Amino acid sequence: MVLDSIDSQHKKEFRIPLPLEVEEFRRGQLYSVAEASKNETGGGEGAEFVKQYDFFDDPSILPGKTLSGTYTYKIYRLKSKAPWVLQKIFPSEAFEIHEESWNAYPYCKTLLTVNLLCVVYNFLARFAYVTSRPLQNPGYMGSNFSLIIESIHLPDYGCSDNPLNAPEKREIIYLDICDDIILGKCQYNPDTDPKLFISERTGRGRLKPDWMYSTTPVRCYKQIICIHEKRLKTEISENCSFMTIMCCYKLVTVHFKWTGLSGFVEKTIQKQYSKIFTRFHRDAFCWIDYWIDLNEDELREFEEKIAVQLLKQLAEPEKRGATLDDRPIID
Repeated sequence: MVLDSIDSQHKKEFRIPLPLEVEEFRRGQLYSVAEASKNETGGGEGAEFVKQYDFFDDPSILPGKTLSGTYTYKIYRLKSKAPWVLQKIFPSEAFEIHEESWNAYPYCKTLLTVNLLCVVYNFLARFAYVTSRPLQNPGYMGSNFSLIIESIHLPDYGCSDNPLNAPEKREIIYLDICDDIILGKCQYNPDTDPKLFISERTGRGRLKPDWMYSTTPVRCYKQIICIHEKRLKTEISENCSFMTIMCCYKLVTVHFKWTGLSGFVEKTIQKQYSKIFTRFHRDAFCWIDYWIDLNEDELREFEEKIAVQLLKQLAEPEKRGATLDDRPIID
């Protein structure tokens, strides 16, 4: 197994329409990220908040733009959520992911990295006896493996041509939060099924199969999204003054540098994001009664409360959440 100068990047663009306004989802996103972290943390695994602070007039995040927002650094430990075979092969360090995020809503950028070099040498040490003891974690090696998620939230149905300035040659995937097929049986939850849920605060919910072009009060766009055929037909109406549906555009770029495995790893990772994004946005919509009335100070207080709670849950014996291959977590 040899590390060399192989440099591969795999890009996919996901488009997720939501029955929300862009400014509403600013609150929904913040609440749901924290709540999802709580639901996936326990037994020494899950999310750990390391630091968070505001940034101002930063020109380095998005070329040609000066952005302000909130920076967050978290560590995810996810061994029990990985496929069972990988758990038996690789050391725990392989499942420790470092996440940096820059939330300049409606634009957001997330960088995920892993200490790949340490993982490789630990693997060789364990199975090929290259050295007498595994290397200690030297910190994550972003030059070998990284995953970048860029997001933009716009008041449309997913019809913007290229809002993230992605390469013309890319796969575009439309996700419908009402589609249960994307989720496995272990991840399906009737409490967060948009087809069953009704919001007491807003009256929204029990979405129908045609919800993306029948939402009231104004149909600014009429679209038919054929998820499995990956086609989109758009008919623009005359009245476009109100938007009751928004779209979250996400460009996922996987960068992997490892001879013989780059294509396999990139495709495996990209395959999971249809499930991850669908589940997150289903949850966010069905949690609307918890976040719709929160102001900025209340959201920041909620995030701080969750950060403290995560530390407690990490120390508890019970593992929480779902696995990527749709099976119960095995201790």
